[in-house]
Amino acid sequence: MVLCAWAALGLGCAQRPPQGPTIASLHDRPATLDADSPAVQDARKQAITAYRRVTRNPGLARITPAQDGSVSGAQSPDAGDDRYIAPEALRRLADLQIAREAERLDRAEPQAGYATQAPDAKATYQASIALYEQVLRSYPGYQINDQVLYQLAMGYEHIGEPAQALKMLDRLVSEHPRSAYYAEAQFRRGEILFVAKDYRRAEQAYRTVVKVGERTPYARHGLYKLGWSLFKQGDYEGALGAFTGLLDEQLAGKAREADLAALGRAQRELVDDTLRVVSLCFSYLSGADAVREYYSARGGRPYEALIYDRLGAMYARHERYTDAAETFAAFVSLYPDHDEAPRFQDQVIQAYRAGRFSAFVLQAKRDYVQRFGLGSPYWQHHEQAHYPQVLASLKTNLADLARHHHALAQQTKKGADYAQAIDWYRRYLGSFPDDPKAGEMHFLLAELLYETHRDLEAATEYERAAYGRPAYARAPEAGYAALIAYQRRLDGIKRGERKAVKTRAIASALRFADRFADDARAPKVLTRASEDLYALGETARARETAQRVVQRYPALDRALRRTALTVWGHAAFDDKDYAGAESAYRRALALVGQDPARRQPMEQRLAAAIYQQGRAAEQAGDPKAAVAHYLRVGQVLPEAAIRATAQYDAAALLIKTQDWGRAARVLERFRASHPKHELLPQVIRKLAVVYERDGHGAKAAAEYGRIARDAAQPELAREALWHAAELYAKARLETRAIETYKTYIARFARPVEPAVEARHRLAEIYRARGEIRKRGYWLKEIIKADRKAGKGRTERTRYLAAHAALDLARPLHESYRAARLVIPLKKNLKRKKRAMQHLLDAYTQAAGYGVESVATQATYRIASVYQDFARALMDSERPKGLSGEELEQYEILLEEQSFPFEEKAIEVHRVNLERLSQGVWDPWVAKSIASLAELVPVRYARVEKGEAYVESIQ
Repeated sequence: MVLCAWAALGLGCAQRPPQGPTIASLHDRPATLDADSPAVQDARKQAITAYRRVTRNPGLARITPAQDGSVSGAQSPDAGDDRYIAPEALRRLADLQIAREAERLDRAEPQAGYATQAPDAKATYQASIALYEQVLRSYPGYQINDQVLYQLAMGYEHIGEPAQALKMLDRLVSEHPRSAYYAEAQFRRGEILFVAKDYRRAEQAYRTVVKVGERTPYARHGLYKLGWSLFKQGDYEGALGAFTGLLDEQLAGKAREADLAALGRAQRELVDDTLRVVSLCFSYLSGADAVREYYSARGGRPYEALIYDRLGAMYARHERYTDAAETFAAFVSLYPDHDEAPRFQDQVIQAYRAGRFSAFVLQAKRDYVQRFGLGSPYWQHHEQAHYPQVLASLKTNLADLARHHHALAQQTKKGADYAQAIDWYRRYLGSFPDDPKAGEMHFLLAELLYETHRDLEAATEYERAAYGRPAYARAPEAGYAALIAYQRRLDGIKRGERKAVKTRAIASALRFADRFADDARAPKVLTRASEDLYALGETARARETAQRVVQRYPALDRALRRTALTVWGHAAFDDKDYAGAESAYRRALALVGQDPARRQPMEQRLAAAIYQQGRAAEQAGDPKAAVAHYLRVGQVLPEAAIRATAQYDAAALLIKTQDWGRAARVLERFRASHPKHELLPQVIRKLAVVYERDGHGAKAAAEYGRIARDAAQPELAREALWHAAELYAKARLETRAIETYKTYIARFARPVEPAVEARHRLAEIYRARGEIRKRGYWLKEIIKADRKAGKGRTERTRYLAAHAALDLARPLHESYRAARLVIPLKKNLKRKKRAMQHLLDAYTQAAGYGVESVATQATYRIASVYQDFARALMDSERPKGLSGEELEQYEILLEEQSFPFEEKAIEVHRVNLERLSQGVWDPWVAKSIASLAELVPVRYARVEKGEAYVESIQ
């Protein structure tokens, strides 16, 4: 134990070079000897007693090793050399006394150490010191005086006299440079000088130890204390050189903090302290910059992370948070792909947070994401599965940045802040789409997008929150918020975009209703979806959705149920399922109540559904069913607007099937029910037709009269009035016919032709009634109307006028015939000539219209008048009292007077004859030819006297 006394300094026992067998070779004896055993203690006591006798009487017998209880293992001169028995005995006695005292103190006060030694212990050490000094004085040539000096220095240290110990060590290294104790002595010199703060000389001593290198166990500690000596002198770079060398040795293959846990306690403590002082050195230089420059100049070290880590931690302990953060950041900047880089960036954040530098904290978090985000180069060298803590920090920082900018945006309302918050949320979700917090992040992102009126993007994020995996606790709120976002977009959208947005909104609504069917808002959402589907024209889906509302929610609010049924009805209606539409409308109508504003539109839709069933039946070729449906409209909903149309269509079908009686009844009800309906004119026309077809001419005529009276279109009124007159005439209601024709003439002077025809019809009626005067009036009206027609004159008007003229000649013909040539002949001849002239003028006028059938008759009549007048002259009454000769002369005179008229008759007949060459043949031409055959042909040459008449006729 005595030779290990300095182990309290943590340096272990001295090592001595082995020599040949001597009395001091006891240390080579069995190492299992228990120094505390009674046998050893007794042997040591006997040895001390023996050595004391030797020192008093050197001539005594030698002490053998077996009698020596020492465990020092000190090497001695050859035991057989009598010259050294005395100094060896003195030295061994001193060693044994010190060893015994040290063991006693160890047993008594194992924790006290030598600083608390009792006075008797000091005396023991002093006695041993005296023995050592005696050896040095008395035996200067003693071979192992280096060992004596070593032990003497140790003794002085034990009694608290380091200066004396230093002197002994100085002598040892000076006098014995090749001693096995040299390196240790230098180390112990350094220790004493270091404690005395003589750092320069301590440095020299430590350097000597370091120079010895691996040959001494003190090299490591020497290097360590060399660094400290330089550090104490302010030579930080020199100190770093020593410490770096020590770390190179101690941390070979160890680069992380976790690697230090595998070191032994003493080595760990040495490394920890070295790292601490290295941190101090760099802090006294320029901190992290000094670290970078130092290793850049001298080559990087695997354990640089430990250097930066300890330096930064030291700054943090001293509340130098900015320096700490900059140190950690320097490592990240220098080694961005290092395994520890993310942890260092975390420490940057923690340092700024500890210093309450919130702006720097945010920037450090941004830097973390920038450097170690999933798309960064860092992950090109690292497997994500092996670095869960990095991913956890990345997730935390992304979330913190997003929430910070979210809060800032809500405070400032600035677009840039909103944009940043949105970007951070997107980065989070892009990196961790399946994270348990993804739903919340989608929701928060959606909130920001909604606040900035990016409604479609907001809706998308709300949907991801609502329907994504893993499930989000507020999923129903998110799903409903998506619908609100879609609606706001629709409220301000352009028409061209509405369909696409509406389609997305509907899909979202259906999704909400499916996923959250038990949510109180689901029925309303589903109902609205059915309405929107219908608005888009997706009738099948609208109907199916409305049916789901009604069937899934039997206790649904009346208003929503009514809406769903209405959509159901509308969709069925549009899909031509009119019976289904009627059923839905009836159910909806039962929920409407008595509010006209709500009830009437529903009734109209119901009526339309019934009506369309009639149309469908009609198109299917089932007129009977169609009529039944049409008429059912009025039976179910008498006030329905479409009832009139339904009645009208029913009547039309009945007319088509020639069910005149039933058609008439339907039309009559229509007129009674809808006296001001726009279809009324058509109804009246149809009713007129029905009456006419059913043989009720008078009724038909009356309806046509109504048409003529009420029709807004003049042409329709004109035609109706005309037909009414015809029907009255046909029904032999002459008075009504006359009134109607007169009304027609009064209202419709144009077109001319039917107006002239109406006059002709009146003339014919009056002819049939024998009212000649009235007939003549209308004949004259025909002629007058034709004459004034102008461009409206037609072949028909000329024809009627020509016949009218011809008819008007007949009474003149009667007057002409009535004028008989009797005595007084002169007077009667004059009267008859005048009547003949009127008649000729009338026939000439009739012929002048150029109507062939009238012209041939008029020509024949004119010729007959001439022929008749010639005959009348010859048949005239003879004056009474004439003699025979006088009578003969009178006869000759009459013959001469009648001849020109007979010639004129021939010429006029010849006009009809010439019409043969024009292809004209009728009874009047034939009659002219017959008359010519009776006349004398020799008079044909005397045409000039009748030229005016002929030309007129032609």
